[in-house]
Amino acid sequence: MAATDDIVHLLRRTEYVARPERVAALSPGSYEAAVNDILNVPAGGVAIPAGLEYHDDDNNWNQYIQAVQWWFERMARTSPRPIQEKMAFFWHGHFCSEWGKVFDTGAMMQQNKLFRDGGLGNVRTLAQAMSIQPAMLLYLDNAQNRKNSPNQNFGRELLELFLLGVGNYAEADVEAATLAWTGHGVNWDTNQYVFTATQHDYNNKTFLGQTISDGPDVINVVLGSGVVTAGANQGQPSRVIAARFLSKKLWEAFAYQSPSADIVNALGDVLVANDFNITPWVKAMLMRPEFLSTTARQGLVKTPVEYITGLLYHSGYTASVAHPEWYAEDMGQAMFYPPNVSGWKVNGYWVNASSAAARASFASNLRWRLQSGRGSTPSVPLTLRAGTWAWSDLDAMSSAAFIDTLAAAFDLQLSAATRNALIAWSDSEKTTWGQRWSRSSNALLLMLIAPEMNVA
Repeated sequence: MAATDDIVHLLRRTEYVARPERVAALSPGSYEAAVNDILNVPAGGVAIPAGLEYHDDDNNWNQYIQAVQWWFERMARTSPRPIQEKMAFFWHGHFCSEWGKVFDTGAMMQQNKLFRDGGLGNVRTLAQAMSIQPAMLLYLDNAQNRKNSPNQNFGRELLELFLLGVGNYAEADVEAATLAWTGHGVNWDTNQYVFTATQHDYNNKTFLGQTISDGPDVINVVLGSGVVTAGANQGQPSRVIAARFLSKKLWEAFAYQSPSADIVNALGDVLVANDFNITPWVKAMLMRPEFLSTTARQGLVKTPVEYITGLLYHSGYTASVAHPEWYAEDMGQAMFYPPNVSGWKVNGYWVNASSAAARASFASNLRWRLQSGRGSTPSVPLTLRAGTWAWSDLDAMSSAAFIDTLAAAFDLQLSAATRNALIAWSDSEKTTWGQRWSRSSNALLLMLIAPEMNVA
């Protein structure tokens, strides 16, 4: 039987929140059985929502809003296995493209679908598909990469940020990769992928010690028989270095920053041994004893997307009502708009005044919505996903009972310091009716911005 605390931690990291029904369902079995259940994603792809399959110049902004709200709903409520959304967002921040530059709703949603449907599939397959999707061809300019006018943007980032990491290749490898990808572009009338033979360099090229000709060969060599040609890892198999590069990034997204070489190397070995299949790799990460360590449990600040998803879930408000797209950009993480090709950073990056203020603004928005019926007759009760409470009952509670009730409603395990501070604040409120009203209202906001609400 798995420890309940372990299941709660596992679910918070893989499914955004530890839904009580999921905790109850998974706790009676072993921890490994819980991991297997989380990774048991339904077969078949997820359809692109109607109206987002194509680009509409006159309606692009509304299409973007629809896409963001739909994805938040997948994360907070509608996905049967939210690990699918976690992995889709991981790959979105890794093999990233940006809506504003691509400016094609259909292309961005096709990429989003690829990351969702293939996010637990195979790295090689994912990379090959990503490379010839219009979103990437437009974002990193490979649509303009021709044999007589090479554009290195995609070839360079494929090595530096997507597969191998800085310093593990020579400039000659970038040049070879660039020429290999010439001719892979888009039809400028339709924005669909097209290979133009007259723009492709058919000469053989030397890349990571291997002979290649076409773009897909680049990925096959990096994840296959290539050899690192520069830096401290020179002479080592490129597939091993690539696997370690990806493993460090995965661990830092799900566990904590700066993992030991032992963790990174072991996960890399799993990825190589499984021919870059992703599900056994993710399972190996979740099964590591370090994943259940105190360092892991306390090791991550929620990203803005994770924070918003949690509040949508607990408040019961849909994205179409709460409008998280109004706040996510100010928090620093607008969906489909990574800041650059290296994607979003993690953890301490999100601890800053502007991001905290934006989180408080979103929390305040939800607080006013939740208490909007407070003054009506009869008064509309406080309704959260966890239950319903009459405001008069909340007003009548002692400070300790009041704070504990709200914390339980949001599935928060408050530290002693946070709990004591909130109880002291509650005690400081006077006992007249109006100030008890203020206590209930402001306590909602304080709970939504508590430190424990902001850690993953």
